[in-house]
Amino acid sequence: MRKVNSPVYRMAIIGLMIAVYVVLARMSIVIINWKITMKWLPVVVMAMLFGPVNAAVVGGVGEFISQLIGYGLMVTTPLWLIAPMVYGLVAGFGCNWLHKQHFSKPGMKQILFFVILIVASLLTTLTNTVCIALDAVIGGYYKPAIVFGQLAVRIATGIVTAVVVGIINIPLMKALCRVVPGSRDLFSKE
Repeated sequence: MRKVNSPVYRMAIIGLMIAVYVVLARMSIVIINWKITMKWLPVVVMAMLFGPVNAAVVGGVGEFISQLIGYGLMVTTPLWLIAPMVYGLVAGFGCNWLHKQHFSKPGMKQILFFVILIVASLLTTLTNTVCIALDAVIGGYYKPAIVFGQLAVRIATGIVTAVVVGIINIPLMKALCRVVPGSRDLFSKE
């Protein structure tokens, strides 16, 4: 019998989600400076199943490995770990709050889940914008057009990605809760 609260068991699931994050991050589609990615999927899975700290760890470590593979270790590498950790924390705290709520209207938790993911996405986009500005200042190529020129497109992309990740995560989580002992089904009380 598996010990659900075992640190080894939890680390194995975190490791698996980090691996999925790295694979999905490497499979991102980049059009000019516009990135379409599903790397948020394992972060949201961890937020839904185990909360904000585990989601932030998956986002931070997954992004660190992705940065090492894609760019190597640079002075600004720590900057790029902030946004995935913010995403994990916001989604995790939102899912924790949502897990404790009871709504009389069916589907209300799903709607609020999408709102949480959109808020997480917006905060991540703003965090990334600050990181782009700092990276540009440190790298000596700061130009407002580079930093803020595509902000509206990145916000729109983030919202669309949040909705797609939410659509995928709802049935995925129901399936995972059946096979991952100790996980919590966010929508079970509805």
